[in-house]
Amino acid sequence: MNYKISVIIPVYNVEKYIRDCLDSIVNQTIGIENIEVIVVNDCTPDNSMEIVGEYAEKYPSIKIVEHEFNQGLGSARNTGLKHVTADYISFIDSDDFISENTYEICLEKFKKHHCDFVIYEYDYYSESGKKYPRNPSGKLFDNDKLIEDITKTPEIIFATSACNKIYPKNFIPLLNFPSTLFEDMIVSTNVTFNAKKIYITNNCRYYYRKRESENNSITDNYLEKIESYYDWFLIHYKLYTILEKYPDYKPLIDWMNARDTRFFLRSLMLKDDFSHKERKEMFYIVKEYLKDISEDVLIEFSQDWIEFLSDVQKKSYWKFFIKYGFYRKKIKPKIDVISIYQRAFEILEISILIFISFFYKLNLRNREIWLIIERENEAKDNGYRFFQYMRENHREINSYYLINKNYKKDYNRIKPLGNVIQYGSFKHKLYFVLSRKLICAHKNIIEPWNYRKFKKSYQKFVPTKKYVFLQHGIIGNDVSNVLGKRNPNNYFDLFICGAKPEYDFINANFGYLPGEVTYTGLARFDYLSESTTKKQILLMPTWRNGIVQPSWIKNKIVSDEKFLNSKYYKTYQNLINNEKLIALLEKNDFNLIFYPHYEIQQYLKYFFTDSDRITIANKDFYDVQTLLIESKLLISDYSSVHFDFAYMDKPLIYYQFDKDDFFSKHYKKGYFSYEKHGFGPVLETEDEVVAFVEKAFENNFAVEDEYRRRTNEFFILKDTKNCERIYNEIISLENYYKTTDDLITEIFENYTEKFNVEGLDVYRYNNFLMYVADIKMKVNQIWLHLYPEDPNDLFDNNNNKFNYLDFYFEDFNVTTDNRSEYKNENIALVKLPDIETKIVTTGKIRDKQRNRISFKINIKKGIKNMLSKLKYNIFCVTSKFPALYIILNINETGVKNALINIKGHKAIKKNNLFDIDFYLKKYSNVKSGMDPLLHYIYHGFKEGKKPSNEFDGDYYLKKYTAVKKSNLNPLVHYSLYGINEGREINQDPTKEDYSYRLSNYGSKSK
Repeated sequence: MNYKISVIIPVYNVEKYIRDCLDSIVNQTIGIENIEVIVVNDCTPDNSMEIVGEYAEKYPSIKIVEHEFNQGLGSARNTGLKHVTADYISFIDSDDFISENTYEICLEKFKKHHCDFVIYEYDYYSESGKKYPRNPSGKLFDNDKLIEDITKTPEIIFATSACNKIYPKNFIPLLNFPSTLFEDMIVSTNVTFNAKKIYITNNCRYYYRKRESENNSITDNYLEKIESYYDWFLIHYKLYTILEKYPDYKPLIDWMNARDTRFFLRSLMLKDDFSHKERKEMFYIVKEYLKDISEDVLIEFSQDWIEFLSDVQKKSYWKFFIKYGFYRKKIKPKIDVISIYQRAFEILEISILIFISFFYKLNLRNREIWLIIERENEAKDNGYRFFQYMRENHREINSYYLINKNYKKDYNRIKPLGNVIQYGSFKHKLYFVLSRKLICAHKNIIEPWNYRKFKKSYQKFVPTKKYVFLQHGIIGNDVSNVLGKRNPNNYFDLFICGAKPEYDFINANFGYLPGEVTYTGLARFDYLSESTTKKQILLMPTWRNGIVQPSWIKNKIVSDEKFLNSKYYKTYQNLINNEKLIALLEKNDFNLIFYPHYEIQQYLKYFFTDSDRITIANKDFYDVQTLLIESKLLISDYSSVHFDFAYMDKPLIYYQFDKDDFFSKHYKKGYFSYEKHGFGPVLETEDEVVAFVEKAFENNFAVEDEYRRRTNEFFILKDTKNCERIYNEIISLENYYKTTDDLITEIFENYTEKFNVEGLDVYRYNNFLMYVADIKMKVNQIWLHLYPEDPNDLFDNNNNKFNYLDFYFEDFNVTTDNRSEYKNENIALVKLPDIETKIVTTGKIRDKQRNRISFKINIKKGIKNMLSKLKYNIFCVTSKFPALYIILNINETGVKNALINIKGHKAIKKNNLFDIDFYLKKYSNVKSGMDPLLHYIYHGFKEGKKPSNEFDGDYYLKKYTAVKKSNLNPLVHYSLYGINEGREINQDPTKEDYSYRLSNYGSKSK
């Protein structure tokens, strides 16, 4: 019999469920006669095989294979694979089942798309109807799709079940299941990495049964099973080791390992079932495979999980256990002793420095300190050039450069300028405290301590600081997840751009507010023409992912043989030995400098040439900026140095022999197209490159008109005043509060939607959301989710990472300047991505939710909460005496308004403007121990509560904007003045006011 498909069903202790499984096979639309069913009896102790026997008697295509002893699910599948005869293979666990059209749909996809395997929808089946959350692979099944590059669909890495896939028979060598509890993971990953075409369909279903009775399946409740921990960690370590074979997919493996491991590792630290020896052994397995995950992966997690995963990388077992393992049912939450000591030392250090800084500020020069840096070991790029400008043109400002003196070459370059500070020294820390401007070319380098914590705890004791990002190169790709405002590791008050299209792209997509991104040109551009050119051609390509050993990974995961066998190596080795090219250099008395990317420099020993006209340049002896300035022609591929070269009006070419592979594995395309916007031709063959060089000699290295036009459009500002513009923009930061004040006012006056969530008033206006919080309300993290009008935008839109924009309120708070008109209000502004949204959901992340992850205790916060409760209890008592209560709250309103509130309280009661029964009944969370009228005056309006059916404070403020400036509660104002002036207190029902209706009846915008 020639079967169309073979299905393997291991059987063990599934008497209750096996009929559902077999019925779903028997009833397939392609007919049971076309399906080879291989049932492997893994020595089941119940009556499962009697039921299987009934079906086998009735249907000849059902075959039974017996195990002599119980071997587990993985071995049972391997046994079944030895008996398959069909061209396609499927697995089903014996307690699960599939939709009746599954095999018909999948076989049709194989025939139509010639794919390597098919994945179909994986769904949870619950007899109780309970819904279970899915891992990220759930996104795969929003629509049918053919995947030819898994890096563009990264969630496929989480589709690790072997059962919702159909494989061709030639994949059997890859289908070798290990004898572990999580046997699917390695096999599925190997299969996925080996496939060139994968088809995803949601037109059929695999139903995974959630056993909600006491007879759970093998994988249910796995965190409770002690034996699952070793298996889980070893499986993920095995995934890490296969990177040697598949280095291109490291971000996918890192994402899965980090996401899957965190819960197990946290649970491991809290379980009493393990000895320290066992925990320690497992911890160091995890540490090995998580030690070099990148920031791009970490950014996918919440801040608490980022801290947790970073601690895995940095801490020893005992430090990690002390921080995350001293949790007991009777002792919660735990106290992190080591962190407390470290924090105490840091507090002492900063406090001493702040004390010393008061004496330093007696010298007027120390009141305007600017700190400038690139990296601790560099002085040759934008930071160095801007510092050079400051020392030459603005010595009235006390600017300092930070560098490690051990890096002699760069230190000696900048030392003659003066004001150089040893990186990490006492003086660095003291001047950081004193500084007003922090100017850097790379982020998170300039600050000696965590900047967020420093700002939160010490900003009121030190000069207000402005953080300026100079950049280290023009951005052509979408790196908004790394450099965008949503990244909690970014604190940029000013983001410098080097070109107009770059500015437009960042301004639209990175989430920065008006005035925070500026186009000035890069600082180093001022110095690109400071010397004459030589008779020299520069060959400077970038690197390639997958063929080189990344410098940031200590373990060897890429062999040198892989580099030597790569198209990259062979292409450039051939080019620097091209006889015609060498002859052209000889004829014209020119030299060619081959200077590959930093990541390629480790392989320079493998490049060789017989020509003395060609130099293979080592980074330790050649400076990139000098090479760019001195060369007459640049041959590059995708390296960002082409921007600098074009800025100098010199010809260049892009040698892109592998562009399809490059953009699928190395970078995602951004706004810049080499074909449409490039400053030279895009060439794909060696002969074309040599021909262009020959033509360049003939034309005396002239730039074609079309490329000069593109250059002029890209660099609208093209002069030697880039540093001057940067300086002026930094100076103008002092008045930035006016820009945000104007925007706040515009939003208050013209908002289109308003809603209240978690005690926050949220206003929407164009592509801005404005959060207004009670000045006394403790606001921590905010969550914001956007759902595009077109669901495909979730995957196709360049801004899709903004769909889940969680952020810290304090990072987006724009009313911290004492000169602001809104300085007494808590207002955060968020700029939304430029996409059409269907639904916006937003709110506050509660502390109790965060504590479930961090298990930390903040003693200061605990004392503060205790005092707050005590204060509230006192107020509940004093609220029986309104005048006394209002005077005790005098810091909320000021003396003048306190006296007005006393008078207003009496007027409200006298005129029956406040309905106590309505207020208490409608807002059940109002404490009954407190006078409800006083509660409304001081808290209710700010929380969006109404005092009665008739009075609408929001409408009253909106209609009479002068009331807002009085800082009075609207009901108080109305009781004393509004009644006498005949003012309206509610919306006329005959008038349409969309925003008003939404603010009262909608919690989500549409």
